[in-house]
Amino acid sequence: MRIVVFLFIVFISFIGLSQKPVITVSKNPVLVGEPFEISILVETTQDISISKKWDSLPFRMKNDKGIFEITPDKFEITNFQEVNRKNNQWKAVLIAVIWDSGTFVLPSLKFNIGSNTLNSDSLLIESQLEKKIDGVDLYEIRESFIDVKQAEEKSNEEKAKSKKWLLILIALTVIVVFVIIYFFIRKVRGKKKDVQSRELSLAERAILAIDELEKLQLWNQNRHKEHFVELSFILRSYYSSLYQLNLLEKTTSETQLLLQQLGSSAIHLKQIDFILKHADMVKFAGSVLEENYVLSLDEKARECVRLTTKV
Repeated sequence: MRIVVFLFIVFISFIGLSQKPVITVSKNPVLVGEPFEISILVETTQDISISKKWDSLPFRMKNDKGIFEITPDKFEITNFQEVNRKNNQWKAVLIAVIWDSGTFVLPSLKFNIGSNTLNSDSLLIESQLEKKIDGVDLYEIRESFIDVKQAEEKSNEEKAKSKKWLLILIALTVIVVFVIIYFFIRKVRGKKKDVQSRELSLAERAILAIDELEKLQLWNQNRHKEHFVELSFILRSYYSSLYQLNLLEKTTSETQLLLQQLGSSAIHLKQIDFILKHADMVKFAGSVLEENYVLSLDEKARECVRLTTKV
C-alpha cells in the first residue's frame, strides 16, 4: 500500500513538472537596443491563456550597489506571437529590447491552464554595449540589424541598396511635408480672412506637420519606416529651428546632450529620448508597431513640442 501511495505522489509530481513553463532566450548576453527573442514552451494538451499586459511586468535591473530595482522603461516587450500547437506542446515567442547595459531580470510569468495556474522561473539576462570597431561609427541601433523574418526574405543586393533608398526617401518626405504645410495654410486662409494676417508659429507648424503625417496612415500600407523617418525629421527640424542648432545629422544621444545643455527639463528630455529611440528602432531595425502604439508615439511628439511653448 505504501508503494502505491509513493508511486501516485511521484506520478502527480511528474505531471506538474512536465507542465512547468520553460523560458529560454535566443542569446545571452544581448546588445543594447537590439531586439532578441524569448521563447516560452509548455508541455500540455490543454488551452493556455497568458496576460499580455507587458508594461505592468516588474522588470528589474541591478544597480551600482548590487541591488535589483524595478526599471520598466529600460526593458520592453515589443511583440508577442503564439506558435501553433505541435506534439502536445504550446509555444510562444516574445520580441524584447533592452535600452541600457547591465544585468536584468525577466520576472516569472503566470499561465492559466484549464483551472490551474502555473508560474515560470524568472530569467537573468545580461545586456552589453556593442564593442567599438576601428573605422566604424557606433549607433544606438545597429544599422545592419534587420528582423529575423526579413533577413530570410531579403538578398544581399537589397541590403547594399538600403542606404541609397533611405536618402531618397528622406528627400521625398521633406518635399511632402512642405507641400502639406503649404496647401494647409492656403486652405485655412481661404476660409477665414482674419487668419491671413496671422503667421503660424514654429510650434504650430510642427504640430500641423505631425497631424498631416498621421492622416496618411502609412502604417496601414506597411510603410512604418517612412512614417518614423518623417516623424523624427519633424522633431529634429523643430528643435534645430527653435534653438538654432543642426540636429538633422546628430544621433539620439548627441541630440539629448545638446538639448540638456540648453536647459531642457528632465521630463522633456525623457519624452524626446523615448520617441527618437523608437523611431530609430523602426528605421534601422525594421520593427513593426501596432496602430495604437504608433498613434501614442505621435501624441508624445506633439506633447514634446507643447512643452517648449510652456517654458
